[in-house]
Amino acid sequence: MSTTRWLRRPQSKAELRIASIGEVDAPVAEFVGRDLLADPPGTAAETLDLVLVPGASLGGPWRLAGEVIEAFIECERRGVPTLLLAGTAADLETPVAAVCRAVAADDPVVVEHARSRFGADRVHGLPPVAGRRPLLRRRAARRWRDVIVAGTG
Repeated sequence: MSTTRWLRRPQSKAELRIASIGEVDAPVAEFVGRDLLADPPGTAAETLDLVLVPGASLGGPWRLAGEVIEAFIECERRGVPTLLLAGTAADLETPVAAVCRAVAADDPVVVEHARSRFGADRVHGLPPVAGRRPLLRRRAARRWRDVIVAGTG
């Protein structure tokens, strides 16, 4: 038998099935298949491998209410891990951060703060990419906060 036969590339490649709770910006968005908040209620999360949750500074939810809490319950029910994408240290202080299984950040200060708050085993530091914009971009508008505050007044 030839060794080249054993060194062939696999015919199919496995891909992670990733969704989000809230809108995720590029370049992360290219890995996200769907937004659970845009799906109809009761849509099964069982076919997912990971759910990304942008922090409040990145335009994500800062509060556990309504469709946000329903999405988290569905993820927990199905055993799908949730990963908070923290743009600032303030993202770590929200109720949403408390229920995410893990945290990722591209700012070393945020990573250290997250490690002291949640433990090193739950925090992932994203490496900086030289000459490129940050992976996690901060948003000027806090979309979720504006919607919730406007609806309560």
